[in-house]
Amino acid sequence: MSLSHVLYTKRLRLEPVTAEVIVAANRGRAALEASIDAAIDDGWRGEHVFGAGRSTTVDSRPRHMLVIHEVARSLIGEVRFEPLRGGEGFEIGYAIASGWRRQGFATEATAAVIKRLEDHGAIQIIAGCAMSNKASIRTLRKLGFDLDGSSARSNAFWWVHRPGA
Repeated sequence: MSLSHVLYTKRLRLEPVTAEVIVAANRGRAALEASIDAAIDDGWRGEHVFGAGRSTTVDSRPRHMLVIHEVARSLIGEVRFEPLRGGEGFEIGYAIASGWRRQGFATEATAAVIKRLEDHGAIQIIAGCAMSNKASIRTLRKLGFDLDGSSARSNAFWWVHRPGA
């Protein structure tokens, strides 16, 4: 399952990272901005979407949504959703540019993606988070996640979404 259509919230447009968006990103900043009809906020780094060799991978099933502030017409973050083994759920993650944090954008964008995934049959949605990341923990709790366990090898703790939360 993927999300290949644009999602809208009260303040945001969530643009799927399609093959066309990846091709534009490979051509440079101006091409990407034209492709998504938004300026890229200088505080958004994008390494989760286009870094570490990802920009050369073209997948017909988008696994990232770019978070675009509609009024400012600015790319301010992303939400990612990777399928779990077994295909019945997803691991979700998010990042918002530093100047746009603490305004509810991560919660708003991620809630829209979770709803769409659940509407399309996702049974389980999990998220990893370090216990030191207090802001992300607040976001996960607002989204209806409960602490499930920890990884013995790191400070990462796993959170499980309560359906219908």
